[in-house]
Amino acid sequence: MDKITVDNVVISGADKVDSQLRVEGLLVIEGDDCYIVSGRDARQNRIDLYGDDIIDALLDEVPCYIGGDFLYEDEAIVEGVLKNNGSGNGYILSNIKMIVLYRGDEEFIINY
Repeated sequence: MDKITVDNVVISGADKVDSQLRVEGLLVIEGDDCYIVSGRDARQNRIDLYGDDIIDALLDEVPCYIGGDFLYEDEAIVEGVLKNNGSGNGYILSNIKMIVLYRGDEEFIINY
């Protein structure tokens, strides 16, 4: 399965709705919100992530950041099914199967 960037999903996502994708970008966990964006300064094109226990599984495998605004803000690849977000102007990834999180020289693979 090929990787696709967040920006490419935003541009051509309509053709990929209901497809299993691996989306590459910056994984952000902010409170209970879990999403992926193309970069720290590009949060307007976010793709929300929906799946069972995403945050709990990450906490079990990868230390979170303490004292900042985000539990996680790391480069990652997220595999899931692309869906319309329901409001007609964006996308979500549901049925998350895997997250590969990169921090420094380390790679963490979390399977769901």
